[in-house]
Amino acid sequence: MPPRYKNYYDVEERIQECIAEFNGGIYPSIAAAARDYDVPYDRLRRRVNGNDSKITRPSTNSRLNPAQESALRAYIDRCDTLKMPPLVPQLISAAQRILDL
Repeated sequence: MPPRYKNYYDVEERIQECIAEFNGGIYPSIAAAARDYDVPYDRLRRRVNGNDSKITRPSTNSRLNPAQESALRAYIDRCDTLKMPPLVPQLISAAQRILDL
């Protein structure tokens, strides 16, 4: 039996189209929209109620915010231009200093 859903991104794309039509009043219920678009009802209901998808929600295992991450990348680039590869302890120390600021 072939898989019902190809991959996560295809399903999310169909869910976004489905939400647009549901909000436009084309479908009387979320269940009818989910059946027509062949998407999981529970996931569609969560998206209609405002929950984020895996793609759009912030990651749970990152300690650095985007500005801090770009500062760490700039440090790595600076080490690279000096032809001095940063060692893991140096990166850990730099990340810890950035977090302490």
